[in-house]
Amino acid sequence: MVALGFLYLAEDSPLHDEVISAQWFGRAAEKGDSEGMYEYGSCYLAGRGVEQDYSKAYSLFLKCYLKGNPKGNLGLARFYLDGEVVPCDIQTALRLLSTDVATQFPAAQALKQNLIENLSEGMEKREVAACVQLGWAVLNGYAGDGNRALAYGLLTAAAVRQDPLARCLLRCYFSEQEQDCAADVEECRRYFRQLMEIGCSWAARELLLMALRGDFEATEDEIQQLIGKGLELGDLTIRELLIRQAAEAGE
Repeated sequence: MVALGFLYLAEDSPLHDEVISAQWFGRAAEKGDSEGMYEYGSCYLAGRGVEQDYSKAYSLFLKCYLKGNPKGNLGLARFYLDGEVVPCDIQTALRLLSTDVATQFPAAQALKQNLIENLSEGMEKREVAACVQLGWAVLNGYAGDGNRALAYGLLTAAAVRQDPLARCLLRCYFSEQEQDCAADVEECRRYFRQLMEIGCSWAARELLLMALRGDFEATEDEIQQLIGKGLELGDLTIRELLIRQAAEAGE
């Protein structure tokens, strides 16, 4: 089915027909084929043979990703970078591009390398947003070999310029170091909740991590609400954490 989809997609094919091509990719996707899911999602993304629909494209890329196909990682990462369906989330994009399967996929690694290079160029120009995102990426282990000293320096450089995310990340991940430029816990809670209201899934995740670390007292109901909000907003990290916990519990 996928092969037929490509046959009808080829510009130089006498059978060229984008509508029929999309139909074959769709049939493969319905059968559970990850390649079909990715190609059908690409059809919806580009409006090729079907009416353009970013939400359907995202859903198909997510299914492809959950099947373990690195093309799904690539498709989702692009969504998190362009912010069409979900708010822009560079760290989730980098995480998707850094999984074991993605590291074996040249297209995914090319996108990751390009992203890191762009952030590095921005950092060299002392762009606040680039410093924050690159520092966060280093902290998460997606760049710079997880060098905490480097992450601390980049986040501090942005925090002294009053970037709210950098201030909060310093409080969340470097609380052992006293810094005037770091936010306090209540400022972090207010900031992440504001971002949750505009659909930032990573804000729910960071607030949940604060609660689990004991940065502030949270009831079990509050923790469950944060988990629920993260899932509602489509946070992949929370979703996979719950799947892993369920697997370990034999559920």
